[in-house]
Amino acid sequence: MKMGIRTPNVKKSFKARTTGKAKRTIKKSVNPLYGKKGMGYVNNPKKAVYNKVYSKTTISAVPKTFDNSAKKENKQTTEIYQDNISAVEMQEQKPKGMIFLWLSIAFYILFAIFIVYIIRAMIKYPLARKAPFNYIVMIALFAIAIGFQKIYKLLNK
Repeated sequence: MKMGIRTPNVKKSFKARTTGKAKRTIKKSVNPLYGKKGMGYVNNPKKAVYNKVYSKTTISAVPKTFDNSAKKENKQTTEIYQDNISAVEMQEQKPKGMIFLWLSIAFYILFAIFIVYIIRAMIKYPLARKAPFNYIVMIALFAIAIGFQKIYKLLNK
């Protein structure tokens, strides 16, 4: 039994990629058990056990990025589990629109800094209390921060 890295075989690789859907369809029409999971153990148990051990004890020499089998596996698992996503798994998914959350936090921080700046200006210059610009900017920063927070909440409902 081989262990370690599998030796790449160009002929077998080409043959596996060019055996088409038509051939598989014909085989399936003749044998209804063809292509079903676990049928290898029924048809030829010795070969099935050997292949299982071989696939567990060896690794491919071709990286997964160049191998089409990784794409096929991902597609199959996506089809199988697409309908079986539970509510718990949906909650564990990454939240959408994280940029809006970060923007709202940034505007809250700017709002706090601006309040400190205005309080210092009011203490130092009594006329600054009457300037409407300070209050307009303060309200605008607060409103923008709340707006970004609401967008984030809408995206994650």
